[in-house]
Amino acid sequence: MCRRGGGGPVTAPRCGSCGRLLRDPASVARGAGPRCFRAAGGRTAPRLRTPAAAPPPVDGQTELPAPDDQLTLWRT
Repeated sequence: MCRRGGGGPVTAPRCGSCGRLLRDPASVARGAGPRCFRAAGGRTAPRLRTPAAAPPPVDGQTELPAPDDQLTLWRT
């Protein structure tokens, strides 16, 4: 532990249930990590993944149009 000016010891934020180190600001605010929070009955909003940006076109490559009924991996 290190000390600042005249304050008490500075410690890393830890989960109140299991004692693991908390890195996410939301977990630090709750005082519990995501696993312990869910185990205690808490629910978090699902994380939505955004699709990656399309790579730049390659010279000589033709872009084919996708049919309207083709399934995609991304939500539109």
